[in-house]
Amino acid sequence: EALYRQVIELNPKHSFALYNLAVFLEKAQALNSNKQQQQQQQQQQATTDGDDEAGAMTSSSKMGPEQREEILSLYERSVAAQPKDSIGHADLGRFILEEEPDRANKHLRRALDLNPDNEVALYYHGLHAFENLNDTAAAQAVWQHLVAVNPSHVNGRRRLGQLAVRGEDWAEADMQYATLLEALLDGDKSSLAGEGGCERSASLLASVRAEVFSVMAIVSKQGSGERRWRCFELA
Repeated sequence: EALYRQVIELNPKHSFALYNLAVFLEKAQALNSNKQQQQQQQQQQATTDGDDEAGAMTSSSKMGPEQREEILSLYERSVAAQPKDSIGHADLGRFILEEEPDRANKHLRRALDLNPDNEVALYYHGLHAFENLNDTAAAQAVWQHLVAVNPSHVNGRRRLGQLAVRGEDWAEADMQYATLLEALLDGDKSSLAGEGGCERSASLLASVRAEVFSVMAIVSKQGSGERRWRCFELA
């Protein structure tokens, strides 16, 4: 962190230092948030009164306004200094998607103009189409492109599996969840890069397994319980 700040002090338009400092600070905030969440969960488990106050504070304590503004400013300055950097546009779009979806999508689209195979931009562009535009077909097309670029992309496969379940396309859901579980069990952390990747992977694997069992419960209720899902061999 200190090195990046020194570089920026010498050259305020050093796009590499601006971008990497933003990434560093964002990861540091995420790690702190995860630690706080674990502590809150432990406190909740130790109580019997059902108090949800700690859980309610988790989201608001993930990142303070000052930290968020600094990180946002760094991403924006990085893109301004290097406007043809697909990665910078993608991460800026990802960072502001929840608060500013329209502006975020402009950066995501710009990232894809510069690099049509940018995985971050593809995932969050699909997320914008699904959550903000309610355009399932567009989201599905983007995520299909994503898994074509990276067949082991965990979140892309999971989203496609969820869409398949919504559409009651059980064969497609089977394929997506099976591939997803294979990627996790093979230790492919390409979509979980960064510190704490192993812990996040284990947590995601448990979550995906629970999700698959939930899907199978739905299938059974609909009279298709005899369908043998390959993904259960892995779960």
